[in-house]
Amino acid sequence: MPVASYDEIADWYEEHIGTRPDDPLEFGRVLRILLGPGEGTCLEIGCGTGMHAGRIRALGRTPVGAAHWPLPALLDMLTGAGLTPERFAEGGSPTPSLLGIRAVKA
Repeated sequence: MPVASYDEIADWYEEHIGTRPDDPLEFGRVLRILLGPGEGTCLEIGCGTGMHAGRIRALGRTPVGAAHWPLPALLDMLTGAGLTPERFAEGGSPTPSLLGIRAVKA
């Protein structure tokens, strides 16, 4: 059975990136910029193991995740579901390595 590329690095990612209190990729900041406090469902595309679900819940949202898809396919699904990208934010300095997209039902 083929292994998704993320599966090969998931343990390393959780240990060295996901659990760091200094938030090197700025997930927390990006979520606050895009969502802010509120209610409703937040679809986290590329959620991996779901380690950021707690940050989404802390903003009052209900996290739902989708992972293991190439970015073009994920964007096609987003627009195919009738969602329109509304706002973008990036994290990770000095070279951005996180892209957040806020989309709304058209």
